[in-house]
Amino acid sequence: MPSYKYQDAAGHVLWFCSFYYKDFTGKRKKKKKQGFSTKRAADEWERDFLQKKTGSPSMTVKQLSENYFEDVKHRLKASSVCNKKSTVAAQILPTFGDMPLDEITPAAIRQWENTLISRGLKDGYISYVRACFSSLLNYAHRFYSLANNPVRDAGSIKGTAGREEEKKLHYWTREQFAQFITSEIAPEYIVLFSILFWTGCRLGEACALTVADIDIDGAFMSINKTVYYTPPKRLTATTPKTAASVRKVSLPVPLVEILRDWMKQTDAHEGQQMLFRLGISKRALSYFTERTKKAGLPTITVHDLRHSHASMLVHLGFSPMVIRDRLGHKDIQTTLNIYSHLYPTKMDDVARRLSDIF
Repeated sequence: MPSYKYQDAAGHVLWFCSFYYKDFTGKRKKKKKQGFSTKRAADEWERDFLQKKTGSPSMTVKQLSENYFEDVKHRLKASSVCNKKSTVAAQILPTFGDMPLDEITPAAIRQWENTLISRGLKDGYISYVRACFSSLLNYAHRFYSLANNPVRDAGSIKGTAGREEEKKLHYWTREQFAQFITSEIAPEYIVLFSILFWTGCRLGEACALTVADIDIDGAFMSINKTVYYTPPKRLTATTPKTAASVRKVSLPVPLVEILRDWMKQTDAHEGQQMLFRLGISKRALSYFTERTKKAGLPTITVHDLRHSHASMLVHLGFSPMVIRDRLGHKDIQTTLNIYSHLYPTKMDDVARRLSDIF
């Protein structure tokens, strides 16, 4: 793996590497890279490049992740790739980045998982982090001859005792939301949080709404896009989470009037004009937490307004199918997995009514 010395236009002594490799078709190609300040840096770059190109169980997790994301960016939504990348960078690479794949053991995975738990991370997030790591190692198993997936071999991770409260659904009643929304909330946030509570849409979906998406006369809104952040601070619009998330949501009369008034105040009339300022989706999180504390209400998250809407529909007697369609869930099982525990009271109603006609 020879490296070569040269001088740039300013007379500085630098190094470059030049070598051959085979691409994924088996074709022999030449690669040259210059601008290194030392021979060692040039050699390391060449070694890293060849390791990633040839791919083997001895490659590092960092090298694998680069190959993985280069591949899946053609197959997954950009927002999904962005979320996975940030998760891998924050939670996996600090521990395993420089470790060769074939040196990762189930015991090391178990110890890493225990570290995540000890940091107080939510069970759902830990499961997502673990799934991201498992996806990387499954990719290595399929394409780079990794013998087994140590994340899978470590066994499933379960919620620890004493953390049951995290698994409970948190939501507000209509009365609690009324107390919140009348507690000196800025007009823009009154509109945004009212949309979330009374329609159950996701925050990104609400922040992506344009004038054309709101039908005041028909009393419905069309959800056909969402917004998300890409590093460092770029706001991007994309299609919703799943195909089922593209939907029309009927609006209660009071919300129609809130929207009508807001569009007049902001002089929003052009079809593609956004209802909200760019970036409100990020500011809404801290603003919601701050105003919740000042209102003296139980702590919930912005996303819990979606759960609040669903729980309200359950208590009003609507079926899981109606809730699935209104929330834009992919399938009925998703709805039941999240909200089935709210239905036992409805089973009591069924028994009571059957008793009345027995």
